[in-house]
Amino acid sequence: MENLHALARQALAEQFQGLAQIGTAEVCTRLPGADASIPLAWHTDRPPAEALGAALSRPGPRLLGAPLVERAFLQGGHACFLFTGEAYAAMVAHIIACMPLPPLPDPAREPADYALARALMLARQPGSGKLADRRAQEALWLALSILDTEGRRRENRRQEAGEAFVRLFRGRSPAQRLALREELGSFGGAMARLLAYGRLEPPPLQPEKITTQEDG
Repeated sequence: MENLHALARQALAEQFQGLAQIGTAEVCTRLPGADASIPLAWHTDRPPAEALGAALSRPGPRLLGAPLVERAFLQGGHACFLFTGEAYAAMVAHIIACMPLPPLPDPAREPADYALARALMLARQPGSGKLADRRAQEALWLALSILDTEGRRRENRRQEAGEAFVRLFRGRSPAQRLALREELGSFGGAMARLLAYGRLEPPPLQPEKITTQEDG
């Protein structure tokens, strides 16, 4: 499957070609309050607002054929970006097309497996294929970072993404939770696939040795 974080970094870097010395390594995809950011003030000779305005005057970047940037703003010299619902819907469709649905895990094993089981339950809903809820977008983008890491860091990302998924329905009224569940079936399927990616399997149970009189 395509690394969607890497594709987004590349698309944003290309948007600033000729305006700033931006490579994919300068594009951060882990920033509270934004889907991606660029330390623009450190990579352009222009005023950051001017460089950002010039970049936004160009045809917008796209991801999987969908427009990528919903909103852009400056914060402390950083150009920050929020992605469109169309881009997130395209991500969901891409994940489902490229990754198999995992089996149901033991939800009591660890919090991430509990979240995975919940995601599989949500995946039973039909859903619309859209992804307009901001908290769901944030959870999916965080879960996609699982593909960027390995070993213990990957497990840490699984735990973080699982917690974000479980928090998704908290603080909402019963009517809001019901409407959200009916909307997010495809999202649940995508989250289940990402939460299962590279999952460390528990060691097999070893049968206890039964000591007999012949064993001494």
